Amino acid sequence: MIFHLVINSFFVFVLLAAVVETSLFVFKIKNARTRYICRLLPILKIPVDLFVFGVFGESLFLNLNPFSCEIYLNNFITTLFNIPPGTPIPQYIASKLQPIYLNLFAISVVAISTLLFFHKCARLIASQIYLRKVLSLSIPCQRLISGQRIQTELQRLNGVVLTCDQVQIPFAAGCRTILLPTALMNSFSQDEFEAVIAHELEHLRWKDPILRFISSIICSIFWWIPTGWWSKRLEADQELASDLGTPKYGIDACALGSAFLKAIHQERVATLKSAAICPFVSPKSTHVKRLENMLNLNKPLKGHKLISAFGAAICCMAVLCFWMC
Repeated sequence: MIFHLVINSFFVFVLLAAVVETSLFVFKIKNARTRYICRLLPILKIPVDLFVFGVFGESLFLNLNPFSCEIYLNNFITTLFNIPPGTPIPQYIASKLQPIYLNLFAISVVAISTLLFFHKCARLIASQIYLRKVLSLSIPCQRLISGQRIQTELQRLNGVVLTCDQVQIPFAAGCRTILLPTALMNSFSQDEFEAVIAHELEHLRWKDPILRFISSIICSIFWWIPTGWWSKRLEADQELASDLGTPKYGIDACALGSAFLKAIHQERVATLKSAAICPFVSPKSTHVKRLENMLNLNKPLKGHKLISAFGAAICCMAVLCFWMC
């Protein structure tokens, strides 16, 4: 059963990730939020497969729905390798291995997953304790927000803006909290201050901290699936999407860019890394791309309506692929 699960989940993720990434490239989808939604599906598909496998005993190469791999991929593989028709691929592979090897494999997978789960829980608890401590030491931001749209969105989300000396970079936490470092906030101009608030509001509006937290737990438990590099792409898309969502609040692009440059000189708070937060500062590999988007250095896209239509099409395709296999 464990061998079956590992093989299934690995191939489901790789297959769906390849389909999503190929589609994004073919349709040249530039919208960061659309890219993020599509790339999130392979991560969310993992626990769905675990549920289906646990409840129904079905797996990757069985006919779960009309679009499943039984119709295409399983028939192709069974024909190619002379496997008896209708035989699930993992079951066929398992039948060729000695029972002792399967038992050792299952014990190893369960042991490592258990250790990683408890390690993740320990980091989570430590992060949450530290985050609560930071929030308890925080005070409501006394700086006035002049932007009417920002005020309206804060009220709609029931959001709060806090300041604290114990953090070095701004971040959005949970569903309604924006935390700013006191020293950095004092160095911001009014436009920069509101640009950071608008950026973090976009995270809260799309529930990015919660989604990032759920993704990190899934990736930790299912350690045999190559999700590390995929998670970095998800985080980069989150930050780009939040940057590009700030203009609707009347934010000046130069103000957002200058605030970002001031913030990247601060260090990330490692203690909070496992908590449900979205820091304003992203990995170094995304700095140039984020600045280009902030300052509108990229050439404007022509035919934006057509691109939006392709974006909708790729979302539909990704949702369809979500239920494949």
